[in-house]
Amino acid sequence: VFSHGRAGRFYRLSNKQKTHIVTARRKTPEEEISSTLTRGRVRNVISRDRNSKLKAGLGQISVSGNSLFYKVNIENSSNITYDLDFVRFYVRDLKTTKRTVTQELEIYPVYASGASQTAIPAKEVRSYVFAFNKFPLSKNQALFMEIYEKNGARHLYLKVKPKENEKAKLLKQ
Repeated sequence: VFSHGRAGRFYRLSNKQKTHIVTARRKTPEEEISSTLTRGRVRNVISRDRNSKLKAGLGQISVSGNSLFYKVNIENSSNITYDLDFVRFYVRDLKTTKRTVTQELEIYPVYASGASQTAIPAKEVRSYVFAFNKFPLSKNQALFMEIYEKNGARHLYLKVKPKENEKAKLLKQ
């Protein structure tokens, strides 16, 4: 029996054998680009933070159409597993004078590759790619990225200045 349906492809060879289901969902452009970026190595590290045998490095920024892609590597050199709680992105002014209010604009990724890997085992490296809709950065603003540990104190902070954002590598669609 052969059937095409919304849920995917369905194959049944006989009543005695097991049923095999294959999904037929196509990947979105963000998923395809993120999967190729995840496999590549990090070149031109833009920002990094070292905190208690943890290293976070922001690699090449890429752009495709109306999407910006940020590749982040987190290396756990300690003997304790790093449990990732959440990652926060926001745009904030670089310089503020005394008694002025800082405005933060929180931005949310459209797609996150590797988001299912919330634990980074000891002595391992994990790569994540975050896709965003394009957003403007003026010369006195920066994109900040905060990586928080669940029930811990090993938090990592990365900063992307506008000149680095403007150097984004163009990817072919």
